[in-house]
Amino acid sequence: MIKKWLSIDTKHLEKNNFSYFFHLKRALDIGIRLLLGGVFCVIHALIPIIFTDTASLAVSSAVKRHENFPVEKEE
Repeated sequence: MIKKWLSIDTKHLEKNNFSYFFHLKRALDIGIRLLLGGVFCVIHALIPIIFTDTASLAVSSAVKRHENFPVEKEE
C-alpha cells in the first residue's frame, strides 16, 4: 500500500489533460479540505462534544469536490 502512495507518474498531467496550475488549484483545494477535516477530527477526539459532524462533512466535501471536478482542464 505504501508503494502505491509513493508512485511517480511523469505523465500524470498529460494523461489527465491538466495544466500545472489547474492541477495545483485542484489538489490544493482538496488537500486543504482534508487537512481541515483532520484537524477537526483530532480536536473532536480530545473534546467529543464539539465538531461532532464537522470532520465528516469536511471529508465528504473533499470527496464531492474530487468527483465533481471536470475531467479535462478548463480553458
